[in-house]
Amino acid sequence: MLLDEASVTGTANIIMAAVLAKGITTVYNAACEPYLQQLCAMLNRMGAKITGIGSNLLYIEGVSKLNGTDHTILPDMIEIGSFIGLAAMTQSEITIRNCRVDMLGMIPETFRKLGIKLEIRGDDIFIPSQEHTKSKILLTLNTHCGRFTMARIHA
Repeated sequence: MLLDEASVTGTANIIMAAVLAKGITTVYNAACEPYLQQLCAMLNRMGAKITGIGSNLLYIEGVSKLNGTDHTILPDMIEIGSFIGLAAMTQSEITIRNCRVDMLGMIPETFRKLGIKLEIRGDDIFIPSQEHTKSKILLTLNTHCGRFTMARIHA
């Protein structure tokens, strides 16, 4: 199956249907966000047979049944980024706990490029009170076929 667009919801729906379908399903241009990686890992613990996790090419071998499992969902990365920005803008000190720092990708480094100080403390992020800066930020927006495709921040 070739997805026209790497859709998180579309990829999740295909994965959930394919794990119990007969045969092998190949998903091309699959979304590969951390939320999908955790869905695949959870389904594999339940007895699914999914390979290619974390890439845009998934192979799913259907199984006849799934078993139960325990699972802890990822924290919301948008909320984590919002709290970092909020702390910086209000010059507040904050600790965000249980962030799953290993799954945040470029979020911490992007805030650092903007001049926001933060410390990774295990799985927590500490944002100290920020000094007011007068840094200039240039935001470059790219579009393709009239649709927003990428933003680049130049601090």
